[in-house]
Amino acid sequence: MRRLLRAATVSLVLGSAAVVCSAKGHPVTDEASALRVAEKAMIRTYGRKQINSERPLTVTLSGDVWIVHGSLPLGWDGGVAEVKIDKRDGRILSVIHGK
Repeated sequence: MRRLLRAATVSLVLGSAAVVCSAKGHPVTDEASALRVAEKAMIRTYGRKQINSERPLTVTLSGDVWIVHGSLPLGWDGGVAEVKIDKRDGRILSVIHGK
């Protein structure tokens, strides 16, 4: 039950961050734009220090969804931040961080 409550709270927090950081209403047509939008969402949600520790960030396009995720140094275990952005209208679809 507590795990479910935590997940719901995280979803609310991430959802509000996404509204502030999205390019909503504007197409995100290139990799550089996707990176800018995703970085803002990541930094607002997880903090600049955390995101700087996950550089370089990688940008890929899967259909109409830009996927931007961090990286870890070789040999490190853990998760990284990931943002999914709708290419057509700039909506942030998700902001997550693995463990």
